[in-house]
Amino acid sequence: MAARVTMGDLLDRIRMLINDPVSAESVFEDQALQQFLDAHRVDVIQQPLQYVSSVMPDGAVEVHAFYADVGNWESGATITDAGGAVVVPDTEDAIAGRWDFADDTDPPLYITGSYYDLYAAAADALEARAGMVALQYDFSADGATYNRSQQMQALLALARQYRGMARPTVVRMVRSDL
Repeated sequence: MAARVTMGDLLDRIRMLINDPVSAESVFEDQALQQFLDAHRVDVIQQPLQYVSSVMPDGAVEVHAFYADVGNWESGATITDAGGAVVVPDTEDAIAGRWDFADDTDPPLYITGSYYDLYAAAADALEARAGMVALQYDFSADGATYNRSQQMQALLALARQYRGMARPTVVRMVRSDL
């Protein structure tokens, strides 16, 4: 099963974060990276978009740019107006969470789609990669020493750094003893 076409920009970014460019030596296939991303996906339905008003040279106030509160959206999210009609932006920057319209567009607009926590997904991928190299060992040959075991420590250190950059999660605790 191949990765979804709408995940292209997100897959490129996570590959950059974990230093796994597309090549014959890639550690992860796109489908595996998509699974790491899907574990940190947030689906939204009809979330209001923020907007910026612009004053035109003739003094009219127009709205052309709409923003989500977060970035890293899967491309192709559905945007609707207050009446529920689908509106199609002229340009989309799903990574930044920005949609632009050439014509003046009346707010409010709402978005239905999915956004992702790239840093949490990258930390998961790095931990999996560290597991792949965990059994490598150091050795000496011909007067040279090869420290292969340090790969795991470096991968885990980067994973810890990315965990710290991940979005906070909220958990609701319910006491069952009351």
